[in-house]
Amino acid sequence: ILEQNIGFGASIILLENIALAYQTVRLLIEHVHWALTVPYLVTYAVEGPTLLYVIFRRARLCLYLAVLAYDHVASLICGDPAIISDTAPTSTGFQILFFDLIYILLSVMYLPTFNLFVVYSLARTFLFIGYAFWALMSCHSAGMQEHLPMVISDFVVGSFAMLIVNIIAMSQKRRLERLQYNQARLELKRRYVCSKMFKVLSFMVPSFLVKEILVTPGLVIAEHVDRVSILFIMFNGFDQLARSVTPSKLFSILNSYFTQFDSICALHDVTKIETVGEEYVCGVGVSPSDQLLEVMGHQENLGRLLRVALAVQGLKSQSRQEFTVKMGIHTGPVVAGVVGRRLPRFRLFGDTMNMAARMMQKGLPEKVQFGEATKRHLPHWAEAEQRGILEMKGKGQVMTYLLQQSSVPERPGRTLNSEVLHQLSSPPPSCGRRAVQFQ
Repeated sequence: ILEQNIGFGASIILLENIALAYQTVRLLIEHVHWALTVPYLVTYAVEGPTLLYVIFRRARLCLYLAVLAYDHVASLICGDPAIISDTAPTSTGFQILFFDLIYILLSVMYLPTFNLFVVYSLARTFLFIGYAFWALMSCHSAGMQEHLPMVISDFVVGSFAMLIVNIIAMSQKRRLERLQYNQARLELKRRYVCSKMFKVLSFMVPSFLVKEILVTPGLVIAEHVDRVSILFIMFNGFDQLARSVTPSKLFSILNSYFTQFDSICALHDVTKIETVGEEYVCGVGVSPSDQLLEVMGHQENLGRLLRVALAVQGLKSQSRQEFTVKMGIHTGPVVAGVVGRRLPRFRLFGDTMNMAARMMQKGLPEKVQFGEATKRHLPHWAEAEQRGILEMKGKGQVMTYLLQQSSVPERPGRTLNSEVLHQLSSPPPSCGRRAVQFQ
């Protein structure tokens, strides 16, 4: 709001200078001596570029106040350019009064705050009173007693006019400032609500989709992704554990592991897809940042997913003694989109999801299993051990491989806290995502 007030006030002063410059040029055309117009031309030459800089470069308050001070001092010294024409000298006092009144009324709009306005309007009033008092003393000392009644009348009328204008202007400035304050409160409240909505939605869908959901509600968000890698994680022996522990203990175990899985995925920039029962699904290649990396190949994205799988293998807990995990990966195309409007969820569909699930189901405890489609994109540091041909439902015989627990190279990246903060504060824009109007 302060920047808006500064820009608006600078625009008003600039328009005023343009009008006065036009008046000065007309006086020059009317053969007024050029030396009389020098103070005005200098004022316009100094203020014009400075005001343009304030308007377009959003300068600070101090520069704007300096321009105001210079403009008002120049107006007090020079007055209206019409004074240098054939106007009667007795009208000079009323012209200065007129300019004081105009400046005070305009300052309601172009002075940023109420306190600055009060200081300025009172200073302008005292300057006029000082000018009128000086005129009164000059008439008295010069023996021009016949002009005293007119000067006293000017002083009384001018002071009364300044008082009325100050009262009106202060009330209007206070009202305007109150409206701007309420507007600022509503804007801050709106931003707070939007941030809370963003935070809640970021727990339901990946962060790169939240902005699109908020900006374009009612649109169906869907796209075809040519190449992704999906990791399925399943607790082996979960059914036996569910029958042997209390519900609170069971969900405590699930929450503990799934929370750790979320942290690992966030640390390695891997997108969490969903959880189904005791299964945890995540993947790479679906986010806009991952799609940008695809131009250099799928090895970088797949390497991050393998790091997640190896990190899950390394988790140790007391409950881990009762069951193990099986993991399966598959690489291929999917259809990705958001399903639901009341509780939106990010979903992937396609044969790639089915194959990843089957790789997990046919896998070995504490092993990561994948097929030829994933093996072709393994990073240089990953080592695969051939397991053999397995019968997959709907696919027939498929050659499978197991990921060896080789040394994983250090990957420079962000810490978990900075990653989460980045996702919550500035979601990346969608890249190549297609939104279809929902009919």
